[in-house]
Amino acid sequence: MLFLVRHAETDRYLKKISQGWANNPINDNGIAQTEICADKVQRLKIAHFFSSDLLRSKQTADILNKKLKMNIIYDARLREINSGSVEGKIKTELPEDFIADYKKNPHKYGAESQEDVFNRARSFIDHLASKNIDNALIVTHGGFIRLFRFALEQKDWDTEKYATKKYPRVAHSEVIELDFSNHLKSDKDL
Repeated sequence: MLFLVRHAETDRYLKKISQGWANNPINDNGIAQTEICADKVQRLKIAHFFSSDLLRSKQTADILNKKLKMNIIYDARLREINSGSVEGKIKTELPEDFIADYKKNPHKYGAESQEDVFNRARSFIDHLASKNIDNALIVTHGGFIRLFRFALEQKDWDTEKYATKKYPRVAHSEVIELDFSNHLKSDKDL
């Protein structure tokens, strides 16, 4: 099993400011959320602990680790979607024509496409599978979690099959459990 936790709440999130790869901290409510989450996580059978290397995920992982006391492996592949020149901007104040162009041409704005993030997620999934890593806790980001779930089901990017509605938002400091057994080698494979 894989246990994914979305990082705790930040002030930027509350202000609808694009976070992307920004190293902004979690807020007081986020700390409280994570302390509640830590009690749930402590009851899980965790053998490996991974986290995005961005500050809000690292802080969330550190709070969880007060109960787990494990080695945390920070991995840049677990980062949120890089929002390029939109980072730090209030999403609701961006013109509609800009948003439409940004979604069609993210690279033009120094941002990642959803396919880019899908490929990062696939790379991480392939890494876990190659090392036969199971029962892992992964602290990451909301947008990444949706694309990770899709990458867990699909080997290749196919925009026709990807729909964010199929993968609902995960709340801050929420734990979701994903079956990883199809990706692991059985004793027969070894």
